[in-house]
Amino acid sequence: MLIAVGNGSATTEEAWAAPAVGLRGHGFCRILWFQGYRMLLDATLRTILRESRTIAVIGAKDKPGQPVDMVGRYLIEAGYDVRPVHPVRRTVWGMQAYPTIGDVPIDVDIVNVFRAPEHCPAHAVEVLALPRLPRLFWMQSGITSPEAGRMLFERGVAVVEDLCLMVEHRRLMAGGLL
Repeated sequence: MLIAVGNGSATTEEAWAAPAVGLRGHGFCRILWFQGYRMLLDATLRTILRESRTIAVIGAKDKPGQPVDMVGRYLIEAGYDVRPVHPVRRTVWGMQAYPTIGDVPIDVDIVNVFRAPEHCPAHAVEVLALPRLPRLFWMQSGITSPEAGRMLFERGVAVVEDLCLMVEHRRLMAGGLL
């Protein structure tokens, strides 16, 4: 995977205005942000995934056949402590669901978002209000939000857009990279 995010001379607005970048076999995606306009390389992503324990899944639901259900179950089977976040559902995957990310009672390492792009800025604001910021804010395949990305990047949270966490985790696992 990866996507260059500038060389330090671009402003945040210039970098977010850059065209989407093609990924090996993964179609197209905008930009991954990491502190200091550095590239979020496989090694960095691998480290974040390896060191992370808790993943909050915003938009979680256990409806069979839905991508969020497949990814959530995969993350649980991969050994992560998954915390479902949904404003209405009380349980997802047999676990307590929380109405907002702010209601999750423990620190979260990764926020995995399964919501339409127009909701991502509000979720970014919620994330930025947490007492401890996550390392990574991951917007699933088909989801991009330059506004959310900018907000999070400026506070040091790495951001992934338009990629599937399950697919990328499997890809890194397949090479024995995790």
